[in-house]
Amino acid sequence: MISDEGRLVFYKIVVDNIKKLEKEHRNIIVSQALIKEKFRLMMLEQFPQAKFIWLKADKDVMARRLTERGHFLSKRYADQLESFFEEPQIDHFVLNNNDGEQEIVNQMKHLIN
Repeated sequence: MISDEGRLVFYKIVVDNIKKLEKEHRNIIVSQALIKEKFRLMMLEQFPQAKFIWLKADKDVMARRLTERGHFLSKRYADQLESFFEEPQIDHFVLNNNDGEQEIVNQMKHLIN
């Protein structure tokens, strides 16, 4: 399992990459799991204009998808990650991710309109 110190190293790489992208692009979408509130707060401090979206799915849906995709994350590892997950306290949107890709697209369209 990755420690918070390890997560911090990875977080700093993500921040550096976002800063590089900001030089060339006005709008950026970053897909990154931030399982702890302190990392969300750090991200918000670096990028105060950031909007956070929590893609939420039922546990059984996530487990099925991991299995179907042959994902490198095992169910056991995903369960360990979940035990460290802190529900967001910062302002955020919630999208339901139980019903597949088209439903997420529809919800995203609603958010940006």
